[in-house]
Amino acid sequence: MTEDKNKAQNKQSSTSSPGVKGKAATAATSTASETPSAAAQTKKAAPGEFVPPQLNVSKVSGKLVGSIVATAGICFVGILTETMMNVLFPHLMGEFGIDAATVQWVTSACILTVAATIPVSAFLKKRFLYKQVFLASVILAIVGGLIAMWSPSFAVLIVARIIQGLSTGICMPLMFNVVLEQSPRAKLGMLMGLCNLVVALAPALGPTFGGLMIEIMPWRHIFVIIIALIVAFGITGAVCLHQSSPVDKDARISVMQTIFVAGGFALLIFGLQKSGSWIEKATTGADLGSLPAVCLGTLIVGIVFIALFARLSLFSDNPLINLRVLRHPALRCGVCAAIFTQFIQLTLSYVVPNFSQMGLGASSLQAGLTVLPGALIGAVLTILSGRVLDRRGPVLPIACGVTVLVLGLVYQAVFTSSLTIGGLMLGYAICEIGFSNTYSNMFTVGLRKVPGRENPDGNALFNTMQQFGCAFGTTVSATTVSVFQATEQASGASFASATVTGAHWAYVFAIVAGVIAAALIARELRHDARAD
Repeated sequence: MTEDKNKAQNKQSSTSSPGVKGKAATAATSTASETPSAAAQTKKAAPGEFVPPQLNVSKVSGKLVGSIVATAGICFVGILTETMMNVLFPHLMGEFGIDAATVQWVTSACILTVAATIPVSAFLKKRFLYKQVFLASVILAIVGGLIAMWSPSFAVLIVARIIQGLSTGICMPLMFNVVLEQSPRAKLGMLMGLCNLVVALAPALGPTFGGLMIEIMPWRHIFVIIIALIVAFGITGAVCLHQSSPVDKDARISVMQTIFVAGGFALLIFGLQKSGSWIEKATTGADLGSLPAVCLGTLIVGIVFIALFARLSLFSDNPLINLRVLRHPALRCGVCAAIFTQFIQLTLSYVVPNFSQMGLGASSLQAGLTVLPGALIGAVLTILSGRVLDRRGPVLPIACGVTVLVLGLVYQAVFTSSLTIGGLMLGYAICEIGFSNTYSNMFTVGLRKVPGRENPDGNALFNTMQQFGCAFGTTVSATTVSVFQATEQASGASFASATVTGAHWAYVFAIVAGVIAAALIARELRHDARAD
């Protein structure tokens, strides 16, 4: 037993610098002759290591593949449902007798819930087994789908969307934690690319899926397909997921930190969305009522809540999210860049389908198919770019990716007034080529120098700020298009022409976000190079 402990200590010291291949190889050799029980004790002796020695191999196990498929599948279905609902808005408005401002809460309620849930993921990882967290997510997704399918009123449908948001918010960080903790080091970039493929592909395919399904079945029946997929992924996860780090049964969640961080981000996103309505009404001269007070109040309270959370977290022995992880400069720049890259992605997800329908006269199905080629190309390149990162380093894929992304936005902004469906499809595909090479690898670079014990905190920060960027992009693009639709029509322009003008300025704002993201990514790459 003493010998086993000595081996565990030697293993821990030899892998304290996981980026050094020689040390990792030495540790791997030292554990090769251990008995299974000794190896298990060795793993427990170093639960916080980012890359345990047994993972310094090139082969991906079947269990890991099944675990990634299961967690990524639940996330994919959850995110797909978010953007799928956008195509169903006209049908929901007609059935429930609600206006456009009300129906958007089908999507907003889910986004708010995801943003409020993700910060708790670090605690869930410490306290519960992976399989327990995963099955909770599956049960919530099934319950939410059943309620949505049955919903006799719009209020009940909102409850269903909140439950589905809880499921996605729980499972998304779990997916990344599984990859970061269990993936072979040589395959980390590729597998992280696979996970980020879910984040990038699902929002783009949502309108296509929704537009196709609504053509062949009532909207409620779509949830039957969704539930069937969830059950299949749930069974896969129940079989394949395994625990690779110990849990702390004594871990406790800070109620005040949870309230401040969840409430803060929810209020900020709500305030951003209401600010869009404020700007739109102020531009058109409509009665504002209490809207300015509501917007300013929620934004101020949200900022105060986030500040209080940060103070509690920094001075707590049991932080909900360890904000000290931001001392790593590459992670800090990557988290900030994630806001602006997701801003661009959600701007495109909103502008392209709506521009094609309201500006070019396309049907819902045609609008969904407009984004399909770009989404599929991006799906393939997300994985391939991860392999390039594994073999050539991060500079080539990320620098080329962010350049192509900005050029794609410039193309669409310059030629907005003359774009056809084909031109719009091309512009979106160019942007997706750039995004697929940028976001996933940026995520990987930001986290790979973070010690293993802090990985869940960095993961939670990335995913939380990603949701904030999504909400920010949707609000700015939707407000921009709506404002120009109103003002241009008031000047005598047609609705289609006004939509084109609004889309042009939405692209301009996305270009600004792209330039900011490029600057932050350049800093991230410099810090990463210095760390090497």
